[in-house]
Amino acid sequence: MNVTEEVIGRVLEKIKKYAVSFEKISPNKVLIRVSKERLKEVCNHVYNELNFHYCVGVLSDERAHTNQYSIYHIFTHNELNLYIIISSSTSNLTLPSITREVPPANWSEREAMDLFGVIFEDHPDPRRLVKSDDFPEKLYPYRKDYKYNYRPSGELKKYPLKSRADVKIVEVSPHHPLFHEHEDFIIYVKNDEVIDVDYRGFYNYRGIEKIGEAKLTIDQIPFLAERICGICGFTHSCAYCQAVEEALRIEVPERAYFIRTLMLELERIHSHMLWIGLTLHLTNYVKGFVQIMRVREEIMNLCEEITGNRKMYGINLIGTVRRDLTPQLVRKIQDILSKVEREFKDVLTAIPSSVTNRLRGIGILSKENARKLSVVGPTARGSGIKHDVRANHPYAAYREVSFNIPTYSEGDVYARFMVRVDEVFESISICRQVLDKLPKGEIPKEVKYEIVEKSIGIGSTEAPRGENIHFVIIGREKKLLRWRVRAPTYANLQALPYMTYGQKVHDVPLIIASIDPCLACTDRAVIIDVKSGNWKTTSMLRLARTCMKGL
Repeated sequence: MNVTEEVIGRVLEKIKKYAVSFEKISPNKVLIRVSKERLKEVCNHVYNELNFHYCVGVLSDERAHTNQYSIYHIFTHNELNLYIIISSSTSNLTLPSITREVPPANWSEREAMDLFGVIFEDHPDPRRLVKSDDFPEKLYPYRKDYKYNYRPSGELKKYPLKSRADVKIVEVSPHHPLFHEHEDFIIYVKNDEVIDVDYRGFYNYRGIEKIGEAKLTIDQIPFLAERICGICGFTHSCAYCQAVEEALRIEVPERAYFIRTLMLELERIHSHMLWIGLTLHLTNYVKGFVQIMRVREEIMNLCEEITGNRKMYGINLIGTVRRDLTPQLVRKIQDILSKVEREFKDVLTAIPSSVTNRLRGIGILSKENARKLSVVGPTARGSGIKHDVRANHPYAAYREVSFNIPTYSEGDVYARFMVRVDEVFESISICRQVLDKLPKGEIPKEVKYEIVEKSIGIGSTEAPRGENIHFVIIGREKKLLRWRVRAPTYANLQALPYMTYGQKVHDVPLIIASIDPCLACTDRAVIIDVKSGNWKTTSMLRLARTCMKGL
């Protein structure tokens, strides 16, 4: 019996009397269906007693098949390369909330209440998460009978911010959805120290999953998935393709796996360099920002030469890729990697200690809280948690290469900075290994496959920001019954109240930036003094300038 089977046995030993059914959907993924009366108990056992990491909760409208809605809570054990999906169903629009026992399930359950109208009973914070403040109360856009292109009108209502004693809270002015990624951070302050943060986002929510399910075929969605993120979209198309390939048992040529791995690491390099440059800019070291962006440009040009595009590469297909590498291009990639490595080291050497000292000791997230909230990526690794999908759950060609997982225990902004710095060098090393070991052979232009209705797949990748999850349930006629995406920022944003508690207001922009969220410069923040009840609204740009001054 291998170690994965041992863990499955231990889980079943505790919950087998509650299991309605058990299915091994892949060698390292298990689907366990339980009654909704036992859902909370089973999830609590998996998360708190067996120490699984919580990935995401997925609600699915399956009324056409079973006249029910189903919830799929996805957990993973990083040391044992095992995923467990705990599922339950309801026909009366109620399910038990697991958020009190499994805190990172908070947003998944709130989102399901918003989009499907299923109530999670005893949820500690049942406010809207995704739906806009003027969206009608009893319309649920992810139900199958809701048309993807229907745009209702409703009455604008005031969003209920967190209630604090002796605090006057005002509504932040609406944001135009054409602007990029607007979010509100409501900062509660006492004696110039942050004591809490409330968050209101999803102002530019695009409903990509709904469009994919309702309008597109399985083969078309990779190109939509890549547009989820303007910086690291390729990791999304990879995760989606992996989910479908797992669900339909599609074999991918090794050479295609290696090319995917190369592009994933080039994407990580330019994403991390962008973040490092912006962090230097935020600390007022503009020269460092300019130099980092100059070095990064070499990677962007290289991506364009390989795929035809600087971003939105468009090379992933189900079961294969659309671009190959010539021997001449391989040599050029190797030369540019050497140049980038050398020049990146030079830029790092020139960073003054006053800049790095600005990052130390702020935004601390303890290892205990990082685990409690199931944060991912550099945010987790900066808090001492060695969580990296490439090593914990190898995919593509990662089994064929060796690399370190940079991990720091301090949990502050500087630790998250150094994780990304170290990972740039690790990614360069991975790219070199991929090129050295690139398998020979041709890549098929198309891979044919048979649809297996209701089959389930999970695709997980290590995006630059952390674990990226795509969950699919195959439908009829090359369509998806359900597609759920959980980007890493979705997990990491929930840690901000812990990271900002007790911090000075002028440190907040750096702390928020340290998780590398995709925030626009037009974001707003409300600063509230809980002692006097006074408040003021400020732009993130103005707050960032205060951060630069260190006042």
